[in-house]
Amino acid sequence: MSPHPARVSSDAAPGRRADAASGRRAAKGSTVRALLTPAWQTWLIGFMVCFGVLDVATVPPTIALSRACYGTDGPIVFGWALAAHQVGAGLVAYGGGVARDVFGSYDLVWLFVGGLCGVAALLSLALRTDHVAADDGPSASEAVSYPPLVRGR
Repeated sequence: MSPHPARVSSDAAPGRRADAASGRRAAKGSTVRALLTPAWQTWLIGFMVCFGVLDVATVPPTIALSRACYGTDGPIVFGWALAAHQVGAGLVAYGGGVARDVFGSYDLVWLFVGGLCGVAALLSLALRTDHVAADDGPSASEAVSYPPLVRGR
């Protein structure tokens, strides 16, 4: 009997889970055009469900990678990574609209975004997670909780 997929996923190293998630995103992004056929409704609903599940599934391994690489500052690093992803999503959405106006379809956009996800999957293979960040002082959250300096004391 094979183990439950969630169990296998949770036992894998966070970096490997992120690799797999980026690879699945690349495959999905590259196949979106094929889903937009006259019978798009069933396929598109299935795609949306898969995309949503896989998108949410990337959060725990990304948090685990942030904690492994940056220790107690991991949540702050995760927040900045999330913010950078939002800026990137906005740029790609804008660029997609421009590409649609210029080329008349989204075909190149889907291929480009699928390629970006493929590059992300390959780059994530280069991540080293066998080390923990050096402790060079208080974490950002500890530094914020220090009492403010008051002149004259």
